[in-house]
Amino acid sequence: MESLEYDRKQTRRNADRLLRGYRQTARMAGDEFVPKLTATLTLEPVSHTGTRGAPIESHVSRKVDALAYLRDVTRAMNQLDTQQRELLWYRYCDTQAMTDIQIYMGITLCSERQYYRLLERALLAFAESYQHGRLIAE
Repeated sequence: MESLEYDRKQTRRNADRLLRGYRQTARMAGDEFVPKLTATLTLEPVSHTGTRGAPIESHVSRKVDALAYLRDVTRAMNQLDTQQRELLWYRYCDTQAMTDIQIYMGITLCSERQYYRLLERALLAFAESYQHGRLIAE
């Protein structure tokens, strides 16, 4: 079987861009919708814009989208080897954000150069795994 040729640099950027939103999306997926009690004693969703649109629907839609994103990232991460998964988890997903130095000194126990090589391979493997290669740049 021949290997698939693709733009590795852009593919890494795509994976990095997608994973950078993980922490924020995880917080959004965990948010609970809290309606407010209005002066007329009716239960009404909080609106910060002063409009009475469909805040419940938009909240539910955002939450469903966030959960789908988290599910897709989890599926792709589970296809990686243990070292790649751990590296990407600490860099992009852990609730306690860590610097690259903290990761390669404390977690992977490797040199800075080796860390960036491992990170590059992990991002490429993630891009290949995410939604059947959706992040791969041709």
